[in-house]
Amino acid sequence: MLDNLFTFGSRTAVITGSSKNIGLAIAEKFSQAGLHVAIVSSNAEHLKAAQTYLNGKGHMPSVWPCDISNVTALTPLLEKIHAQHGSIDILVNCAGILDLSTVEDTTEEM
Repeated sequence: MLDNLFTFGSRTAVITGSSKNIGLAIAEKFSQAGLHVAIVSSNAEHLKAAQTYLNGKGHMPSVWPCDISNVTALTPLLEKIHAQHGSIDILVNCAGILDLSTVEDTTEEM
């Protein structure tokens, strides 16, 4: 049990869309704060570059290629991350595409 809710201890953060931009910056900050970080991206080239960048800063994220728009891939992804890290404590959904539909009108295919 953690002494303080705001102590990261050995907590694990999963960040989708973390191979570039905001997602990568979040992964870096969480790593600096002492969290175990799992980076997820559908682009293998960008994911490798993100891993190299974070390794160069002294961080060791686990790396997970996955197209999260494929709903059937989500459960196996999260199960594998959980098995490797022992928990998933924080989930940041930073992956995205530009679609100007309202939430109510957005379908799974979109």
